[in-house]
This record gives sequence, structure tokens and C-alpha cells, in this order.
Amino acid sequence: SLFKNTPHKTMGKKETLKQLIGLKEEGLKGCGMYYDGLVDDSKLGLECIYDGLVSKNSFAKNYKKVFNVKKQLNGHYKVCFKDTITGDIESVLTKTLQFATGPFTDRVMLNLKIAWDPIILLSKGTHIWIKKESLTLKVAMVLQTNDNRIIFVIPSRNSILVGTTEIMLDKDQEILNIEAGQEEITYLLSCLNEYFPGQNLTEKDILSSFAAIRPLVKEGHSSAKTSRNHKIYNPDTNMFVLAGGKYTTFRKMAEDLNKKVFKVLNIKHDKSLTLKPLRRSSVVQDPFKENITDDKILEILKKEMVRTKEDLVKRRLSLPTLTHISEDLKRSQLQESLKNGTKDLPEK
Repeated sequence: SLFKNTPHKTMGKKETLKQLIGLKEEGLKGCGMYYDGLVDDSKLGLECIYDGLVSKNSFAKNYKKVFNVKKQLNGHYKVCFKDTITGDIESVLTKTLQFATGPFTDRVMLNLKIAWDPIILLSKGTHIWIKKESLTLKVAMVLQTNDNRIIFVIPSRNSILVGTTEIMLDKDQEILNIEAGQEEITYLLSCLNEYFPGQNLTEKDILSSFAAIRPLVKEGHSSAKTSRNHKIYNPDTNMFVLAGGKYTTFRKMAEDLNKKVFKVLNIKHDKSLTLKPLRRSSVVQDPFKENITDDKILEILKKEMVRTKEDLVKRRLSLPTLTHISEDLKRSQLQESLKNGTKDLPEK
């Protein structure tokens, strides 16, 4: 926001200790205060899709795996994909084809036998959720570690989010169901205890943990140099691959890609559309503040393309369990609605 959203300031030691109760006093000189925003990553991704679906002739499909891309004589592409729940196979013809597959980019291109030089460096990041009462922290905090990294400590809902780590992975490592490692969990706890020595945080204070992969892009052919910036590649005529980037630049990423696609389709790019807010929000904005009724659940099932329990609980509601949903609904309408044309509903 270039510090335009609200003023930032610095504070001395005394005022800092009032804001960050329990903070280590030794060596403390003060702090800086600034304002930022919290992002629910699942909601952000979903609401971008919902926004797109407001447009005419716009479609979205989930749980589909592309297994073949074949260039036609007229230069168009035939894309074949399989429903990973039902096994049904479909295909679509397109004049332009875009890939935005994050850390899976190299593997997707390899599997589809598209001419491609690997560009992704896999960086694993782990977060932990700790109990709200474990830290006397009321505001979000950014701390610097002894190895000169940055850790965010963010009170959110009924717990505190702490992260992240950074571990480079081998290109052949499994990343689909990546989990937090013991070494990373220990590291995050030690960073917290360094800043809050009186709290004596242990693994008993952890509610849950999770890990994900940053899709870092190589600089040239060097594996030692990486970038947080996004890049767009053109492996074939009217085929584009968007790689790298981060949440704070996601609109810029989309805009840069659209400019290239629009040029092919002879469509004038309208910069003002990029700056507009999303046109459709989720049914439930914050499940920890809103009353989750059966009617709201059914509305989500109707409008938000839910296909599994995990979709509903973790991504549409951002909840750890089904506890907010009534037993009657779970037994009847929920089970029936979730099937949504699928053969076997995964327990997850």
C-alpha cells in the first residue's frame, strides 16, 4: 500500500512493552508499528473464481485433471481432462491456453509432454497454530530470527498463527500432501521462546500445523538465484505459462497474463477493470463471527461448487471440523447434496 492506508510510527522500549506483553526486555530498543491485511488464501482464490463466473459464458470446473493437450491443424488446442471423483472424461477446444499451476508447473508440463525447461525451485514453508492463551499477544507481530529470517505471529480468530520457515526441496520430492516437519515445528517454537522467554511454549501449545510450497522461479539457468517475482513463458504458439509471484501481486500477475491473451484474441485491455473490487463474495465471510445455520450451509452447497466434505469445511467455511454444522443436516441434506453427481464421496 506504499504506507498510504494509515500512518506508521515508531515506539520506544516502554511503549513497546505495553503493546507486546511478555516480550523479552534485554536488548530491546523499541519497535515500529504499521498496518497490514490478513488473507484467507482459500477464500481469495475462490472469490476470484466466483467473480469470473458472474461474466457471461464463464465456467469453472474443480477436481479435473488434465491428462492430454494436443495441438490441432488450425492451431487451436484440444484439452482432455478427467474428473478425479467420477472418472468421467471431457475435452474442450481453445484458441489460447494458459497454465497457472504454481509449484506443480514443471511436473504438469513434463506429464503433458510439452517442450519445457524446468524453472521452478521448491521452497517449503511451515506454519503452526498455537492456543490463544499461550501468548499474551493482542496484536500481530513481525520478529527477526537469529538466522536473519522473518517470522509473523498473528492473533487470528481463536488462536495465533506463527510462520513461516523456508526449506529448499529436491525437485523429485513429493509435494502434493506436504506436511510440517518436526525440525520446522521446533524451530518456530524456539523463535517464539527467544522473544517471549517467560511463556515456555512447547508442542502442547500447538493446535495444528500445516505446510505449503512456494513456487520460486529460477533466474536464468542458475539454481542458486531465485525470484519472488512472476514470469510468463510462451512454450508454444498462443500457449502461456504463468509462474512465480505471490498474494500481494496476484492482480498484477493476472493483468500481465491477460494482456498477452487479449492481444491474441484482439480484445482491448481495460485497466480500470483490474482495479475494481470482486463482484461476488462468499456466502459465509467469517464462520467464527457469523451464525452458521443449516440454510447457509445449503446455500453454500448450491452456489459455491462444493464436491467434498473437505471443500465445505476447510475451504468454504475455513473451519477445522464439522462441529458448527447440525447433526440433522449432516445426516440428511448434507450427505445428499455433497454427492452432486459423484460416485463415491471421499471421507475427507
